[in-house]
Amino acid sequence: MRTAQRELAYAAIDSERDYQDAAKGNARRHEGDPAVMPVGEAILYIEECVARARAAAYRPDGVTAALAELRKAAALVVRTMEDHDDPFRK
Repeated sequence: MRTAQRELAYAAIDSERDYQDAAKGNARRHEGDPAVMPVGEAILYIEECVARARAAAYRPDGVTAALAELRKAAALVVRTMEDHDDPFRK
């Protein structure tokens, strides 16, 4: 069931995908064909974002930074699913 909170979360992830597609920030660093990132490489980037989120969460003011890193990780997951035609759950 879609809730307003879920819609906001999806919108935040979508805004990060737009940022990635515009090749801004860290998205510029990818070498090789920017159109398709291998799954294994994407997992490494996702794990890095999650590690940064974990580290940020331990700081007294780290919730905002942690959520920003999770937004990046989620957008990387979406990009990987876009690139590799992830199937729906049955």
